Amino acid sequence: MIVLNCENICFSVGVKEILNEVSFYIEEGDKVGIIGVNGAGKTTLFRIITGELASDRGNVSIMKNAAVGVLRQDPALNETETVYNSVMSVFNHLKNLEIRISSIEKQLSDYDYNAENNENNTVELDYLQKLLDSHSKLITEYTDKGGYEYEGKTKSVLESLGFSSDTWEQKIYTLSGGQKTRIGLIKLILAEPDVLLLDEPTNHVDISSLEWLENYLKNYKKTVVIISHDRYFLDNIAGKIIELENTKAYSYKGNYTDFLNKKAEDREIRQKQYELQQREIRRIEEMIVRLKQWGREKLVRQAFSKQKYLDRMEKKEKPGKLPDKIKLEFGDKKHNKVLESGNDVLSVKELAKSFPPKKLFENMSFEVKKHDNFFIIGPNGCGKSTLLKILTENQTADSGRFYFGYNVQIGYYDQENQDLDDENTVLDELWDDYENMTQLEVRNILAAFLFRNDDIEKKVKIISGGERARLTIAKLILKKSNVLILDEPTNHLDINSREALEAALLNFKGTIIAVSHDRYFIKKLATRILEINPDYSGGYIDYKDGYEEFVNYKKNYLSGLSLSDNINQNQGADPDKEQRIIGHERQRQLKKEQERLEKEKKSTEFEIKKTEKRMAELDYMIKDEEVVADYVKLNEIYEEKNILEERLEILYEKYYNNFNDDINGEQKNEI
Repeated sequence: MIVLNCENICFSVGVKEILNEVSFYIEEGDKVGIIGVNGAGKTTLFRIITGELASDRGNVSIMKNAAVGVLRQDPALNETETVYNSVMSVFNHLKNLEIRISSIEKQLSDYDYNAENNENNTVELDYLQKLLDSHSKLITEYTDKGGYEYEGKTKSVLESLGFSSDTWEQKIYTLSGGQKTRIGLIKLILAEPDVLLLDEPTNHVDISSLEWLENYLKNYKKTVVIISHDRYFLDNIAGKIIELENTKAYSYKGNYTDFLNKKAEDREIRQKQYELQQREIRRIEEMIVRLKQWGREKLVRQAFSKQKYLDRMEKKEKPGKLPDKIKLEFGDKKHNKVLESGNDVLSVKELAKSFPPKKLFENMSFEVKKHDNFFIIGPNGCGKSTLLKILTENQTADSGRFYFGYNVQIGYYDQENQDLDDENTVLDELWDDYENMTQLEVRNILAAFLFRNDDIEKKVKIISGGERARLTIAKLILKKSNVLILDEPTNHLDINSREALEAALLNFKGTIIAVSHDRYFIKKLATRILEINPDYSGGYIDYKDGYEEFVNYKKNYLSGLSLSDNINQNQGADPDKEQRIIGHERQRQLKKEQERLEKEKKSTEFEIKKTEKRMAELDYMIKDEEVVADYVKLNEIYEEKNILEERLEILYEKYYNNFNDDINGEQKNEI
């Protein structure tokens, strides 16, 4: 059943078109991701759906009696309430039921029934029966609405999303913006509306809380619509992706990875259809001109008929220009390389830091080598950003020491973008640091980061979070450092910008030390993981491999351990046991890969047979006299045949390259 339907939604601000003929529908129980570059109109669309904004044209239909809950990036909260009371206000209807139930119970306990007064017996019994019936109905309603579970559920959700019991009495006005957003999210989760509209729910949420949220939303029986730039989250949650691009909406079944594949294919098909139709239109137009030139009445009538046909033809729309991406390249432009550092980049010995009474970390020691992509993860408040501030000498450690190696040149990205002068224009902010550059060179750099025309004259204080992030990265690139220290570099960046940053960092020839909650970003780049967690014995784990391997290590090795076990996890416990687990995991992965390849082989064989069959059908059709006489039909057949031949060539190449060898034998040898 369709729970939400948007039909031909149009919205403009002045002369700027934001949404144009946007149409899609969402069914009950769907998990939908809405994506698009910053400024594509995602939040605007949410505001139109909730009635906060009126569209210029179009209709929004929501299933009758469906409750809609929306998480905004700046949720409206009562600033004077405590964390606990703010969240518990979701259950005011249950508290009202409790008051009514208590009132009836008090009436029943206080009632003085006089059995000897026969005249009033019937009246009194009727009155008591009404009280008992009311009490029974209220108890049933209270039970059905979760009256006996809501307090326990509230406490569990608070802790799962990063609010330990010692924070519950804090006033809302003392919380950070990210914490307030999480309070808004918690209230929505507890309210359980029929349609959940979540605008960037993963902002300011650490990885463990993200994993809990993913699991919750996957099992949520109702409809969820999510605006997000978190690709890992969308891969795990979404069964449908709606992309806003060039004012239009395009729907794709599947998660984010499926969307990437289908979008490229869909765009290619739409471009081909557009080109074929344009070719046909030109052919008919040329025919119309010739028919009119001949001047015979019959031919002129044919010309008018063909013109009417053209006028009635539903024109294919040319795929719009893809949104611009920032152009990133770390290192010296001329030689595409940075100055080499020594092999020993960073040494940290017994570092400790506290903000009494809270201890962040102690006795922390690790080494970073040249070309390491060293990622620091952990729950919010564990000291990740503080560690980077210590390493960049923006804070001091309580004890311990650290030193950087030979020829290290550091570039530091601060997640709060504090290295920006709010009173500068965008142009001056970059130019002040690099006065030897010409204005044209500075403008070209800014244009590569999507600052164009009037954008460069804006004051830094009025630009958006995403623009501040892009400007900070532009300054960082010009430093030509060989060690990048990055604190949440993907915050405020849309997906296109994140992908551009990833590509640039993958090609970076130096060393990366980064803090991030973006698992897609970590998965793509990390070669080392340092997880800080006060629950671990020793306070951290230094894992010398990538993110997915680290997740498997925790699942297979640490899951059986109590976090308080007396094991020095940062040094690794029981190497033999660990190697056995790693060996089992490798065999499991190899078996899984064999199964995947066999499945892919059968799928490829099926596609080859299907394509060959269709080509045979087309060859037969080409011999048909009626088809030969119809130029348009014949042209379409040849076009389809060309496409199929290209596809068949790709399938043959894939089949003989991937499946012609004894794959299983090779893999057994690897073991």
